[in-house]
Parts: sequence; structure tokens; C-alpha cells
Amino acid sequence: MKFTLPAHKPFNFLSVVNSHGWRQLAPFSYDEEVDTLCYVLRLSNSRVLELKFRDGAPADGVLVESEKLEAGERREVTQKVSWIFGLDLDFSRFYAAARGEPKLAHAKKFAHGRLLRSPTLFEDVIKTILTTNTLWGATKNMTRKLVDELGASHRDASHSTAPPAPLSAVANHRAFPTPEAIAASSPGFLREKIRVGYRAAAIHQLAVRVASGTFDLEALKTSPLPTL
Repeated sequence: MKFTLPAHKPFNFLSVVNSHGWRQLAPFSYDEEVDTLCYVLRLSNSRVLELKFRDGAPADGVLVESEKLEAGERREVTQKVSWIFGLDLDFSRFYAAARGEPKLAHAKKFAHGRLLRSPTLFEDVIKTILTTNTLWGATKNMTRKLVDELGASHRDASHSTAPPAPLSAVANHRAFPTPEAIAASSPGFLREKIRVGYRAAAIHQLAVRVASGTFDLEALKTSPLPTL
């Protein structure tokens, strides 16, 4: 199925996709030949599916392609995709301020400002930890191993009764691990199998705190704390 999600104008699909290197980190993947971003998402009902995103032109927004979704699943996908692309964000104050700075004069024209995000803050924090004191190639490898070893499979975890749709050639096939999956491992496993080095303890401790409910990381999405 396909559907388009509108964005707060102005919006530029490629500006978000190319905003930084997240598109290269599993379970994201990007097909440059057709300008399609893919992401393997685990829904709250444990169903795992591959989403494909394309420019929603001529309307400002994102064209989403997926397997058939139930009503509740579509609402969840809509919410997650809106967060990934920042579709609801209003940059009018930023653009107004940017008009006074020649180096930012192009910001509104190319709809700069949004950053490609993971659907959860947990995933983004873990990936950020994996960027510390290392080369980008190592970050990609650590993320890939983490997804391969602990992420739920598109084939195995899908609750759909219909046969899974064919996966794209660039898809990663597994979703990003849940806090519970990482918490059930150990710092030693993360250090030796995922090769995250000194980051193992911090990653495992964060997963344990989130999985146990002592740290509601996702609540920060709607936090009243000021960002200025």
C-alpha cells in the first residue's frame, strides 16, 4: 500500500535524507538510483516491516510504501514517519532570523533545518554513542552488527497472515534492537560480539534502565524543557 504524509511547508525530502549520515546506519538504507530511503520498523505489536520513503511531490511531504497495514498499524506508522522526517516542525522563526545572515540565505529555499531521525530516541542515543571516538566506518559496522545480532527479523517476527512483500535489494531485513533485547544481553557480549569496545557498559546500562521503566527516554519527545 502507498500513502502520502503532508509536511509543514517548506519541505524538501532530499534535504532531510542528506542532512547527516543517519541514512547509512542500519536499519536505514538508501537507494541513490531511485532516491528511495528504506527503513525496517518494528511496530508495538511486534510486527516487523520494511518501509520505503520517496519524495511526495508535487505536494510537500513523504510518499510511504509498505505492506498492507491495519488501521492501528497505519496510525503508528504515520506517527513514526512524521517523527523521522520532522513533518510537523515549523521553521518560520528560523527562516526569519536566517534572512539577516548571508551564509544562511539559502536555508528557506532548500528547506534546511530538519534532521533525519530514528523513530525512537533510544535508537538515536545508542547510535550517537557508537559515533564517539571512532571512524565513521566503524560506527556503521557496529550498528550493522547490533542490528544483525539483536534485531527482530522481518520474516520471523511479522504478525501478518499475508506473505511478506518482497524486500528491496538494499534492505537490512532486521529492525533496530529493542531496549529489552539489548538489556537481555551483557556488556561482555556487546564488547566481544558487537565490538563496541568501551561503549559496552554505557549501552547496556541505558538499555536496562529504559527496559525496566526507570528511564522514560521517549518522554523527552514532548518535554516542556526549553531548547534555547
